[in-house]
Amino acid sequence: MSPIIQNEVIQTCSDIVTEKVIDRISNAECFSLLGDETMDVSGTEQLSLCIRYFDIPDLQAPVLREDFVGFIPITDQSSENLANVILQRCDELNLDMTKCVGQGYDGAANMAGHLSGVQTRIRENYPKARYIHCASHRLNLTLSNVMSVPAIRNCLGVVSQVVNLFRNHSNANKIFQETIQEHAPDSKKKRLLRLCDTRFIERHDSIIVFLELFECIVMALEEIAQRTWTISSTASTLHSASQKSEFLVSIVVCEKLFSLTLPLSIFLQNKSSDLVSAVKYANEVLSSLRQMRETANDTFTEIFQVASKFSANLFDTEL
Repeated sequence: MSPIIQNEVIQTCSDIVTEKVIDRISNAECFSLLGDETMDVSGTEQLSLCIRYFDIPDLQAPVLREDFVGFIPITDQSSENLANVILQRCDELNLDMTKCVGQGYDGAANMAGHLSGVQTRIRENYPKARYIHCASHRLNLTLSNVMSVPAIRNCLGVVSQVVNLFRNHSNANKIFQETIQEHAPDSKKKRLLRLCDTRFIERHDSIIVFLELFECIVMALEEIAQRTWTISSTASTLHSASQKSEFLVSIVVCEKLFSLTLPLSIFLQNKSSDLVSAVKYANEVLSSLRQMRETANDTFTEIFQVASKFSANLFDTEL
């Protein structure tokens, strides 16, 4: 099929799916708008629009749904234009905005501003559409502040460079894979994960995989450093950085912190989560963090013991 026909088929499928989604939304008593901006591969800013609502099938239990209803290309990121395109899209979908009881965006001023943000402009016409700051985004912002601590920032910088070395250079990756095959053949992890700047779920996964393959990483870096490749000096530098006490302690701290925040982050992104449960879960995590702070000596002793074990087993040195 030609590109034109392919696009027509895709558009037809989209229209059919969207029509069925809108039928369900129209039967709901109320709904909320969820919006977020991102740039596509062509460099065009796109607004992703989703609708959160209760679907009540005949003679069945209600189902909480979040359905995607389209991307909207954005050329003007002012709050006025964003509010207009959202309302225009809702009008095109024949959504009854008097049923809109909520809005969920990130905390950017043009979206969340209480004077002239998107949420304020929409509430001027539909006052029941209460704004709720995306809880997972708030958690990410909080964790981003943690990343500003120099020791943690430097640690994640080393992890990122190691990941890039093995993922971007075939020779380095070959040695890494051979090392895994020889020294950790039973490991299900065969590839390091990149650190995502915004999604801390992926950061935690990256740290977990890094620690699981830490021994193989160190051995591979050491072997690459002995070669005469252009990346050998980089491998030598990273090998030295990975055995410093600051790095070892920091990466164990990250793993311990993320082990608490990861389940919360996953929960907050679950479409079936509700506000009461989210607040309860967040308070439980906060309580655990406070307990760690109150028993700081015991907590750090545990962290130091894990870091010391890495140092002794991998580098034959004491912290």
